[in-house]
Amino acid sequence: DKAILGGCSALESISVRSLSQDTNYLTGLYGGAMQSLTELHVGYLEAIPANFCADYINLKSITIDELETPVVGDRAFSGCSALKTFAAPRKIVSVGEEAFKGASIDSFDGEILEYVGKGAFAANPAITSFTFNDNFTAVPEEVFSDCAALKTVEIPATCVRISPRAFSGCTALEEINIPDGVKTIAESAFSKCTALGEVSLPGSIIAIGSRAFSGCSALKAFTVPDSVENIGVGALSECSALGELTVPYVGKTKGDTSGITYIFSTRLTSYTAADIPASLKKVTVTNGEIYDGIFSGANKIEQIVFGGFNSRIGARAFYGCSALRSVRTNGELLSIGDNAFGNCTSYEKFAVPDTVTEMGKGAFVGCTSLK
Repeated sequence: DKAILGGCSALESISVRSLSQDTNYLTGLYGGAMQSLTELHVGYLEAIPANFCADYINLKSITIDELETPVVGDRAFSGCSALKTFAAPRKIVSVGEEAFKGASIDSFDGEILEYVGKGAFAANPAITSFTFNDNFTAVPEEVFSDCAALKTVEIPATCVRISPRAFSGCTALEEINIPDGVKTIAESAFSKCTALGEVSLPGSIIAIGSRAFSGCSALKAFTVPDSVENIGVGALSECSALGELTVPYVGKTKGDTSGITYIFSTRLTSYTAADIPASLKKVTVTNGEIYDGIFSGANKIEQIVFGGFNSRIGARAFYGCSALRSVRTNGELLSIGDNAFGNCTSYEKFAVPDTVTEMGKGAFVGCTSLK
């Protein structure tokens, strides 16, 4: 009943024939976490249980000769910040929640994986690549969050969802191939991926979560496909290099009137033009309406293109867009609302179509450059 290695506080290496639940695994040998342990060799394990070596901060390698059930339990190696070598005789089929969180293994064979839990490889500073096989219909929640060395990930065609914070804080991730078939990119899925310079979203996407690409400071252009029905608040907040944006509509949904500030907002409930990146110069709206205040206060944007049919320009639609030089619309324009172009001080020329029958009060007030 007593821990046979209890009190051996300097013990660095252990080789044991087998460990089991009956003997309480390593705890049964030592009586608690073996903080000095750097190397572990186990002849036989039925499976790797939950919390097996959790917080063994000096453990560098583990070798298992025989593993009856190729499963790694929840938090099995969580907090093992020195762990670089994980050697098992069989390919693993299941990795539990936070199983390798904070560990330093630089690769993992996921060829026959069937399950990966939330945060399984999170905060791993060494892993550089990973391939999800066709067993996965979703990239798990927080699976690689804060993995600063992760550069490449292969997502299978079977995937329909990228879960919350799946790649948040992956600062080395430069590009990502999102296959056709993915329908949802959840909240903060790619937030703070500061090296991510290019993202191509397939036409299968119907929802983009709040702050999904927040803090992606290398993004220079971004296109939201026409298939998207819902965009979360701040989906592109703090994208400080973004120069060109294409969206199907401006706001949360096609009928929403939150304005251009919504997609850039750093707040959940109040939106301000100050959150629009100064780098943003061109916006293309492929289908949306030009409703009241849609771009009000967006004082860095120079060019706006509307591809959908529009018969009116709403009141204050471009009010205070002091850098705006060009607005292109499609359709037979019938009305221009009050203060629609008020204080657009860089706007030099606007040809009012013959079809316009209603011109609002102060529609071009303060447009000091109009010629």
